Amino acid sequence: MMLTETVLLGFDLLSPSMLGWLAVGIAPLLIHLWSRRRYQEMPWAAMQYLLAAMKSARRRTRLEQWLLLLLRTAIVVTVVLAASEPYLELGAVPFVPGVRTYRLFLLDGSYSMDYRRGETSQFRAAKELIARVVDESRQGDGFSLVLMSDPARVVVEEPSLVPREFLAELDALRQPHTGADLAGAVAHVERLVEETKRRHPKLTRHEVYILTDLGRTAWDAESLGQSSTLAVRKRLQKLAKSAELYLIDLGQSEAENLAVAGLKTEQPFAIRGQNLVVRTEIQSYARSAKDQPVQLIVDGRRAAEEPVRLSPGGTTSAVFYHRFDTPGDHTLEIAAPGDRLEIDNSRWLAVTVKPAVRVLCIDGSAGGAAGRATDFLVYALAPETSQNLTTTIAPEVAGENALLELDLHQYECLFLVNVAQFTGSEALVLDKYLQAGGSLVFFLGDRVMADRYNQVLGGAAPGGVDLLPARLASEPVKGRWTVNPLEYRHPIVEVFRGQEQSGLLTTPIEERFPLEVPENSASRTVAALDDGSPLIVERPVHRGRVILVGTSADISWTPMPVLPSYVPIVQELLAFAVADQSRRRNIEVGESIGATLPRIGGSTSVTVQTPDGRNETTPLVVEGGTGTWSFAATDVSGIYSAAPADTPDAGQTFAVNVDPAEGNLAKITEAELRQGVLAGVNVQLRTDWQRMAEQPASVTTRSSSFAKNLLYLLLALLFVETYLARRFGHHR
Repeated sequence: MMLTETVLLGFDLLSPSMLGWLAVGIAPLLIHLWSRRRYQEMPWAAMQYLLAAMKSARRRTRLEQWLLLLLRTAIVVTVVLAASEPYLELGAVPFVPGVRTYRLFLLDGSYSMDYRRGETSQFRAAKELIARVVDESRQGDGFSLVLMSDPARVVVEEPSLVPREFLAELDALRQPHTGADLAGAVAHVERLVEETKRRHPKLTRHEVYILTDLGRTAWDAESLGQSSTLAVRKRLQKLAKSAELYLIDLGQSEAENLAVAGLKTEQPFAIRGQNLVVRTEIQSYARSAKDQPVQLIVDGRRAAEEPVRLSPGGTTSAVFYHRFDTPGDHTLEIAAPGDRLEIDNSRWLAVTVKPAVRVLCIDGSAGGAAGRATDFLVYALAPETSQNLTTTIAPEVAGENALLELDLHQYECLFLVNVAQFTGSEALVLDKYLQAGGSLVFFLGDRVMADRYNQVLGGAAPGGVDLLPARLASEPVKGRWTVNPLEYRHPIVEVFRGQEQSGLLTTPIEERFPLEVPENSASRTVAALDDGSPLIVERPVHRGRVILVGTSADISWTPMPVLPSYVPIVQELLAFAVADQSRRRNIEVGESIGATLPRIGGSTSVTVQTPDGRNETTPLVVEGGTGTWSFAATDVSGIYSAAPADTPDAGQTFAVNVDPAEGNLAKITEAELRQGVLAGVNVQLRTDWQRMAEQPASVTTRSSSFAKNLLYLLLALLFVETYLARRFGHHR
């Protein structure tokens, strides 16, 4: 068995053991020695005469024989070396100059690469081209792969010397639904080339292949910005000095596309039994007008369809109405199918339908009696109740003790009105409520102890929580101020833009707590006073939001509650406070999804089902009776569902959408490239990628001059040996 394996190994042309057959080169010499005649000396007159005649020609004959022996030995050696050329190319034999190549592929992973020509996307075509180049490469070449997604990431970092393993990684690579981070990708390429030069010196040649559709969103200097353009250009110039750069253009110059660019509901809440207004925007990236059907899909079923007229390069709106009859998590999808880039033809929205929005108002009046500090607030939250109409918001009033007695997680928002102070236990309860995604709105008043607020809720005391968006002055001040909406920049007051008659600008504030907003914090001033002092300040905290109003919710410090502006300002305070709950469940590709679960069983993990059918598991971090989880692998758009492993019915849905700007398939020209990111960069721009896919060896590989020379030498040796053997034999 061992003998058989040894013999077979010797005939493997790609094995280094082929060099062992160099020993066959002595075969002609052995045959010569074996066949050499033996003489016995006998005294004979005729032989004496013949020997005398041969002595004159002996020198010439011996020279001819040695010359033929040398030629035949050289023929055998040349055949063995030619057959062993793949191994010799590795540079393992000192006297043979081997050439091993490191090929790094930078693959554009922006979702515009999913544009299809026929049945094949540009992304698939790029992968096939890479596979052909790898197949045509020599044994011993190394390969790496960088995906130019957003963010860019390294798929194969260490140079793979086994093509089969590299091709397996390439085949498993999915098309992400992101944009392209050119600057980050080029930084990865530069690092990998430098590390390969240092750690793999036998890979003497370096080649970088950039396969892209040259979309403007990724390559245009204006889109990149000046600093990023300069950084990319500098890195490419440095790369071009140590590697050969190939830019392979897979894009199509006149590609057209449309994208569902926006999807939202006009109401801040989805209430059971009430019509929900769904508004969408369709962006056309075409050069001509067209009619396009737009579909509303609810929970996976088509609910409505509207035709729209798309103008060239314009945006068109469509409005749908839908009523949910069952509470719980639901999904809305707008679909505009029919073009060659399908990824941006849909957009999703995850909504939670409730019987009503439950709000808890904590009344800090003496004894917590209802009908005092919270009277006007309750009316502003639910004015429909006075008219016996179906209410959207269901406010409840309770005293301060409710913070420790009630389950706060059943409420969307807490309004804390003129509460004197908070204990450490109450502060921790509020902090956990914010961690779970709840929101707080503080109204101040005459009972507020500012120092206790700052210590317990403002992080000033050891063990206190830090959740206030501003610090309170020690005492309230009196005067007469009016409201400054700060050019209506904040969403809470934006509703008053153009509504000067609403009375917001003339609303008098007669007493207030001065608020000090910390520098370099996430706090934002919603509205100020006419002297510039902050009146309403908000800040995101954990997964929720905290809003602090520097005056009272009743008429004790301001007549605002009896003015027309009070109801809309309170409604907007609530809408903005709870909007984060929807925003966290409706994100863009690449952002993380997650939640904090106030009550968990024995689960230690959460199962996430992705839009492409994968089930992924992410750990559930349990601390203080709550569990928090996060999932970052959202590189595919669509609906994600997540639930604890032991309670699959307690799941949530999340909508992940693409950036519609990537749907603009306009290409950058070569002239713009040479003046922008490729200025001064020695790079070969190839547009004939289809021919390259058919014949990659003609472009990306080089025939070995060593092998060619061996073949030419073999032919010459055979010709000379035949000629000399015939000539020498003729003389004899």
